[in-house]
Amino acid sequence: MSDHSVNYSVTSPRPDSVELVADNHPSAIVFNENAPMSPNTVLATLAAHDEVPTESLREIITGLVATIKLRELAWEADCTAMRARINHAEDRLEAAIKDIELLYL
Repeated sequence: MSDHSVNYSVTSPRPDSVELVADNHPSAIVFNENAPMSPNTVLATLAAHDEVPTESLREIITGLVATIKLRELAWEADCTAMRARINHAEDRLEAAIKDIELLYL
């Protein structure tokens, strides 16, 4: 272990509540308990230290869970947006087919 002081905390400043911004992508959600933490950051942190205190491990796990939840919300939002685009394209295609049929009748 190195002589450097290491801050294992993955927390960010904590407001009193979770803030949801309705007009933004779900990844804009601000978590007040622990900041999302990428798997690569976790691996690097664990590889750099032989012993990690239990409380820090809990914070790391909570950060990973926050990351998973954010990615899940973003995935769902992307799927919904894609379905809307597909539906819009199908509607435009149907309208174009009707217009073509009217020209040839």
